[in-house]
Amino acid sequence: MIRSQRPVTFNVAALREFLPLGQRVERFAIDIDKHGAWSEWICKSAIGAHRLIRGPEYTTRRVRLRIVESPVCPAISEISLFYDAQTAEPRVPGASQWLAHER
Repeated sequence: MIRSQRPVTFNVAALREFLPLGQRVERFAIDIDKHGAWSEWICKSAIGAHRLIRGPEYTTRRVRLRIVESPVCPAISEISLFYDAQTAEPRVPGASQWLAHER
């Protein structure tokens, strides 16, 4: 789980698995804290060496990674959240900001 003292806005998540142990995650979801209750932001299959997930812009203080399907214990090595103004409205050329990172 990523927690922040102040609300952060993001629309991109980056995930990495520790591949020396093999690719383990078959399906995962990223949940956001929406007024004290968890709500699914996005659900995808496989993470692998490095996965960037673009989704709707959201502002929150808490985000969690939920493993939906994995045949063995997952080995997540990194979770990061970003705000990419290139994919958000209104578009601002060249603007990208790193917001949260957990390793």
